[in-house]
Amino acid sequence: MVGVLMDQIHTSKKACVAAYPSTVQNDILWFWPNTDPQYKDIITKKTPPFIPEIDDPSYSSLMGNREIAYGYEVLIENLMDPAHLPYAHYGMLNTPKPK
Repeated sequence: MVGVLMDQIHTSKKACVAAYPSTVQNDILWFWPNTDPQYKDIITKKTPPFIPEIDDPSYSSLMGNREIAYGYEVLIENLMDPAHLPYAHYGMLNTPKPK
């Protein structure tokens, strides 16, 4: 399938967008943001991690996005501090009720 997609790239001089090596696995788009020719076939050499739970029908997932007006520093700090979840996001993640 990868070869078929690569063969369909147009050669219009008016187009000025880069084509990145990409694949879809577990309904997730994975791409390598590098247009160097050495990475053209990276998908055949290095595949993304397979997550079997995502394809399991008993597994539930919720996808969404939000625009939040703060810098990436705050996002990283929050992602790296899972201990704040039960306090700062009480009730949002099915956290156990305090006794």
